[in-house]
Amino acid sequence: MARFTRILGLLAFASVQAACTPDQRDTVDSAAGTAVDAARTALSVINVDLGKHLNAEKGIDNNEDTFAPTDTIYASVHTSGTAKEGQLTASWTFPDSSVIRQEADSSVAEGTMRQVFFITKPGGLAKGTYTFRAFVDGSEVRSKDVTVQ
Repeated sequence: MARFTRILGLLAFASVQAACTPDQRDTVDSAAGTAVDAARTALSVINVDLGKHLNAEKGIDNNEDTFAPTDTIYASVHTSGTAKEGQLTASWTFPDSSVIRQEADSSVAEGTMRQVFFITKPGGLAKGTYTFRAFVDGSEVRSKDVTVQ
């Protein structure tokens, strides 16, 4: 049955190719190439690292998930693709879902890069579990929890 389906698919493809004029084939090929290019350059989040210190490349050397109230908690968001201003946003929430901090990345870049977000409070962060969420075009793509104790 699978072989029959494959043969039927090949016949359908061949008949569509034969029915298209060269100009129509160029248009279809061009549209397909544009779709592939758009998918290749779309912004995606590869990973999120959390820690107390940033290195020179905006990365985190020692991933951590437990912090003291007086610590600054950094989130290094590793992305790939083409970033438009405001396309990548992040929020830090407390267990009751209240937003502690929310911000948009203002960079415009292409390729593999890192964006940094952080929370800190002069009087110290309240103890509990915080959630970092990364959004691309308003859709959540990654989240990580940290504990302040």
